[in-house]
Amino acid sequence: MSSVLNALKKQSSPLLQTPHPVALESAPARGGSGRWWLLVLIGALIIGVLGGRLISQSEPQQRMPEVVQPVAATQAAHYSLGTIVPIRQPMWPNPVAETPAVEGVEIVSQARTQASESIVSDNQAIDLNQISPELLNAFDAALSEQSGQSVIPKLAELSLSFQRTIPSFSYDGHQYSSREEARWVVLNGIRLHEGETLQGLRVLAIGPSHVVLAKDAQAFQQSALDDWTRP
Repeated sequence: MSSVLNALKKQSSPLLQTPHPVALESAPARGGSGRWWLLVLIGALIIGVLGGRLISQSEPQQRMPEVVQPVAATQAAHYSLGTIVPIRQPMWPNPVAETPAVEGVEIVSQARTQASESIVSDNQAIDLNQISPELLNAFDAALSEQSGQSVIPKLAELSLSFQRTIPSFSYDGHQYSSREEARWVVLNGIRLHEGETLQGLRVLAIGPSHVVLAKDAQAFQQSALDDWTRP
């Protein structure tokens, strides 16, 4: 700025009296001053633009609120009334007339029929020639679960002549389990499982509180841990 004023003062003017002619500065000096001002203006413009962008980025953008349409208005066109269907009343089976099939029922039924045909009688062992041991055990187990009784007679209740055919033995141990392979009895100090034989006595079945034995195809039972002495 001072260079411009000095240049104006040195110029000749009718209003100013100068004793000597004034030499003007060269064009490059004036041109350099004008270029400097131009650079200053461009720099200020750049700073202003960058500052405006920074300010605009720092301000949170305001989002336009979303317009939520009611669900009923948008989905009302998709609903329609269906056809009327009559409700049928279910027909439940008669529990008395129809009995569900149970595993083992047929076997027990056969054993019950055979046992009722004079197989079991007073003072007489069960003849295994008329009923198989499997059916007898199934029927006896089912009867024991229902009433706690057994269809197989006890040895002490049989005829004296039959008792004299059974050798004496001591009942030393008794083990019952829901698994057949885990059942055993100890007679005369010997452990026996179902199907094994001692002195002509075959172990047919081992129950919770008794053992079923057979002698010459005649079956009977003996209470657990109850020794037997032949009369």
